[in-house]
Amino acid sequence: MIQIIKNCGFRIQAIAKKFGTLLSPNSGIENLLDLPTDQLMNVLNYLLTVESKTLLKSEEEMNILMEPALEISLRRGLKVVNLTTYLSNCPVELKYQYFKRR
Repeated sequence: MIQIIKNCGFRIQAIAKKFGTLLSPNSGIENLLDLPTDQLMNVLNYLLTVESKTLLKSEEEMNILMEPALEISLRRGLKVVNLTTYLSNCPVELKYQYFKRR
């Protein structure tokens, strides 16, 4: 579980770097809310719209990374959500379960 949390943190750091934001090596999903709103939304939108080749597509990653990203985006005013990428990062056997939650 600790390794999955670290991998999710690395994913957040890599996405933030694409938008010119350097996060500390210890940054993870819990530090995401410290970003200014525009940078936060850039990272979350990227996470929710680009399929990751590095995620393991596990239930743990969905709970640690994808679910919080979607929840934060919706709370910050995201009006339209394409769930294709969200569900493509989900384990196959749980896709319906995660889709039904939305």
